[in-house]
Amino acid sequence: LEKWDDTLSMKPKVLKRRIRQGIPQEYRGDTWQRLSGSETLMFNQKSSYQTLLQQTSGVEKRIMHDVNRTFPKHQLFRHVQGVGQRSLFNVLRAYVLQFFNISPLNHLSHI
Repeated sequence: LEKWDDTLSMKPKVLKRRIRQGIPQEYRGDTWQRLSGSETLMFNQKSSYQTLLQQTSGVEKRIMHDVNRTFPKHQLFRHVQGVGQRSLFNVLRAYVLQFFNISPLNHLSHI
């Protein structure tokens, strides 16, 4: 990963071959973020996400109600107001603020 930019620009066939051979588990997250461009997008949009988290959507209670019922047996989400629930709440609230002007929660079930 240290030579990512050089390999991508100068040896794309080598990179393609190595990916097809399989990406080791410890490198998969970083590799897919770089291949998809999400790493750059996340870096460029970080301030937007932080700004959204400081706003209110008017539907926080509904979001939290739904978050409390999401994956009740999953270890990450089972604790009310725990790290998992709080993280999911923040992502959903930012999503609502970014993409919906009216009550959106009927459309969040697919997330």
